Amino acid sequence: MLELLEALTSLPAPSGHERAVAKRMLEGMRSLGVETEMDRMGNVVGYVPGRSHERKMMLSAHTDEVGLMVKYISDEGLIYFDQNGLITALCLPGSKVQLLTRERLQTGVIGTRSAHLTLPEDGRKPLTFADLWIDVGASSREEVLAMGIRHGTPIVFCPNFEHLNDGSIVSKAVDDRVGCTLLLKTLEALAHTSLEVDLYVTAVVQEEVGSRGARVVARRIAPDWAVTVDTVPARDPSAIPQKTTAELGKGPVLRAMEVLPSMVGTLFAPVVVERLGAVATAEALPHQYDIFPTWSDAATMHTEGPEGISLGGIFIPRRYAHSSAEVIKISDIEAAGALILGFLRSLSPEDLAGTNWVG
Repeated sequence: MLELLEALTSLPAPSGHERAVAKRMLEGMRSLGVETEMDRMGNVVGYVPGRSHERKMMLSAHTDEVGLMVKYISDEGLIYFDQNGLITALCLPGSKVQLLTRERLQTGVIGTRSAHLTLPEDGRKPLTFADLWIDVGASSREEVLAMGIRHGTPIVFCPNFEHLNDGSIVSKAVDDRVGCTLLLKTLEALAHTSLEVDLYVTAVVQEEVGSRGARVVARRIAPDWAVTVDTVPARDPSAIPQKTTAELGKGPVLRAMEVLPSMVGTLFAPVVVERLGAVATAEALPHQYDIFPTWSDAATMHTEGPEGISLGGIFIPRRYAHSSAEVIKISDIEAAGALILGFLRSLSPEDLAGTNWVG
């Protein structure tokens, strides 16, 4: 599992440019004998027939990672950029990045002012994307262009997967390559068994910019139930419980609600959340509950289809979200994988026939 996670996190796949991860997911599903296809948008859909074809269950994770995009190239050969997905400028100075040209991956570094050159006013103004640049070792705009770098060239953090000494992993793109990893490991575990219901396993695009691929897939499949597998920012010494309750090492998070001030978000179906919790309890798997101010693929999925979709989520805690160094616990990944399998094996066509509510 960890070898697969390392391989997936090493691939560059910012929103709108997920080809490398989508191709790996397509090949991985097909190698397990799963009937799989990729749609025009780049979503990968695997189909595992159940013993009954009365009801459809969908399991989903997203292939894209947060990134940047070239906005302007100066005469001196410095590259300015904008965000592609939700990133704070505060985590960027000094980060190594890769620019995805058509010919190759070009390494660069996001410039940071040396302490020797810091001015008194620097600490009194907020850092913005306009204050930052990427240095690729060029001395002119023409030299940058000769490297194949243009306006709109996508940018990601450099691969940096490492084990920490407490059963944790640090890497870029943990969000959501851990979900993609669990999709493939779930299919592997189900290779010689069949479920009661039809299963669709989907690796979708453009979650980080509004969950666009998930909407397309959900509309096309129109499953009765669905579960999105993703990550959630976890508490660290700077976070207060009122902001986030998820903690590393205490298992996957089962979410009741996610919502932004714009009212974009999801009220997760109680019937699915309670089933996930019941399976976790029955199998003695650690798990947590939360609500969180965000969106995930659930936000666009749950209203699709002729009757909507009863939808739940399994969210794996990680620290330092949307940075070049996200930290995640191996035990939380393992618990999430066991929960997915137990949940899928517990389902019957009758379960998927009802409403969002229990009873």
